[in-house]
Amino acid sequence: MGGDGTLHEAVQGVMQRPVEERPCLALLPGGTGDALARDLGIADPSLALKNLREGRPRSIDLAQVHLDGERYYCFSVIGWGAFARINRRAERMRWARGRRYDLAAVVELLSPSLGGDPFLAAVCLTEHTGRGMRLAPGAELDDGQGRLIEVRRGSRTRLLALLTRVHRGRHMESSLVTMAPVQTLVREFGREEHVILDGEARPARRLELAMLPGALSILAPPP
Repeated sequence: MGGDGTLHEAVQGVMQRPVEERPCLALLPGGTGDALARDLGIADPSLALKNLREGRPRSIDLAQVHLDGERYYCFSVIGWGAFARINRRAERMRWARGRRYDLAAVVELLSPSLGGDPFLAAVCLTEHTGRGMRLAPGAELDDGQGRLIEVRRGSRTRLLALLTRVHRGRHMESSLVTMAPVQTLVREFGREEHVILDGEARPARRLELAMLPGALSILAPPP
């Protein structure tokens, strides 16, 4: 029971066990983002409880991520650049509750420097991230692929316009945004910067990613 960060910790433990001993996880969402719960259709507490009674095990993909050699497993999103800066700022804005990700994004866009290019980058396994943002519309939980989302630098006006459209996935209509399927990825940052793993920030200079199709069993509503 918890949010994406809590589930991330549980997944790390599950993946330390031999394949034949890995349990099926059941999720009661209680966080701010609850990205996987939204993709499974159980973000509402009553639907999550119904899923405990009627759900069936479903195999979903994970991403195996190495940050400077340290191994992690992710079920939702791996983000860097402005994605990481916004996420870390939002952690300091818990007083804003459900609007903290939006507020953190606005503060980032109004900061003196917009950072490098791409402005924002993330590999998404779920459609949703943050507070219901459809960052990767059309992403599937079990197709063996992540979606690499990159947002190029643009004027603050254009980037703010994207923010108003991301909850419905309409940011993909902008020429600043690209999305491509990936199964492996390597990024050298040149200097240490934070990478977000399912909402958890980790510092790194190098990122290596490989998709693990069907690696996690989770209780999900019947089709």
